[in-house]
Amino acid sequence: MTDFQNDDEHTPIPRSLEEATRRPTRKTREINIYATSPRTTAQAFLEVHTDPLIRFADRWYAWRSGVYTQVHDEEIDTSISMFLDPAGKFSIKRTLHFEQMDRHVNEVRKAMERLCHPRGLADPGSTRGFWLRNAGPDPKELLNCRNGILHLPTRTLMAPTPDFFCEGRTEIDFDADAGPPVAFLGFLASLELLPEEITLLQQMAGYLLQYGNPMQKVFLIVGPTRAGKGVFERVLTKLIGERHVGGLRAPLDDRFDLEHMIGKSLGLVSDLRLSPKSDVTSFVQKLLTISGHDLIVIPRKNKSAHNAPLPLNILMTSNEIPCLTDRGSAIAGRLIPIVLTKSHLEQEDLTLEARLAAELPAILNWALDGYDRVMQLGRFVLPASSMHVRRQIEGQASPVSSFIRDQCELAIGAVTPKEVLRQAFDDFCSFHDFPVLQDSRFGAALKAAHPTVGTRRVRDGKGKRVWCYMNIRLRPVADDE
Repeated sequence: MTDFQNDDEHTPIPRSLEEATRRPTRKTREINIYATSPRTTAQAFLEVHTDPLIRFADRWYAWRSGVYTQVHDEEIDTSISMFLDPAGKFSIKRTLHFEQMDRHVNEVRKAMERLCHPRGLADPGSTRGFWLRNAGPDPKELLNCRNGILHLPTRTLMAPTPDFFCEGRTEIDFDADAGPPVAFLGFLASLELLPEEITLLQQMAGYLLQYGNPMQKVFLIVGPTRAGKGVFERVLTKLIGERHVGGLRAPLDDRFDLEHMIGKSLGLVSDLRLSPKSDVTSFVQKLLTISGHDLIVIPRKNKSAHNAPLPLNILMTSNEIPCLTDRGSAIAGRLIPIVLTKSHLEQEDLTLEARLAAELPAILNWALDGYDRVMQLGRFVLPASSMHVRRQIEGQASPVSSFIRDQCELAIGAVTPKEVLRQAFDDFCSFHDFPVLQDSRFGAALKAAHPTVGTRRVRDGKGKRVWCYMNIRLRPVADDE
């Protein structure tokens, strides 16, 4: 019989997570368990536990059926309690030298947390997967499929392994030889899109397969009711994996709205609606912070706040072009708008999604072609319909920036009376149905858009001193206009 009494004298600390979780070839058949040795009790428990365990981001995970799945604390505590009961059925015979109490279970669980926590890992929000040992390709380029781990750039399929931690997986088998997705291509044809618009959809689908947002983009699908927006959302969720996709509610004004998105790959803002009471400026700021890989503080219930970049892709869908207020108009440059115009209202195909589910491996290959194209180009090529939406959003977000781009010229030494420039701006907003700004906000927005623009009092032709904007003038109107 092996006598475990003191951790420091009898039990070496495991050098790695592998040593803590692996099942040794030679097991201890009988042990004494003392209240003073929770670490050695934890090690004995891990030796006989059926599935390898790790503790990460305050959660337990077990390797089961080729994937790491979350295990609730109650299940762990129940197993420990059974292990501490000599009558429990385990391969190791146990002799308990104390009366079991709840605190003993807690002490063993805490010892297990230290043994099973991967050392030296980054913050849990920094990746949806990582190598525990025997490091392989960049986890951001890996998609955990049902039949293996797919390396997106090379389409190499690796066997499932407990060496790679990834919570959940997509329930799709990668098949490089899958034929064309006939039903899906038929669905795209029914939308009556131009070839370049379908190409943009394909590039978006491929880009969203990876973890992270290296191009710092925010995606938007705009279209009428029953135009296929929901179909795209559900197909993307199947391709990426349900555990890696989360829903968001605009305008993200609840302090815990982002907590459940830590470690997710895609955030869906379905049916985007911003009421007049919504804090649109704050919503746009969060979109810019997330897509720009900036540090963001995310409050968490009963836990310390998460303070790190959130490598999350965001896809918004809406029936109309949203008004995203942004004085600097940065959000317009981040957006990748996709426009759908064909509605299938009262003409829905109720068998479509079942047929799409049957050809998900082929749709995955279609998306991988889009991934190859966009990563090779290093950018998204926007068709005319997308550029129109981007200009519309830029005008609504920052009408001053749109006005300067379309109606003005920036030139050092140029002088324009305030009243003249302001009247031209009002006419521009009236023509495009953009919001009109107060005088003070108009001047501030001018300087924010172009810091070289200033104000000064200048004498006019009659010798009267009038307030003017400096270094900006109206563009001459062509004769044919």
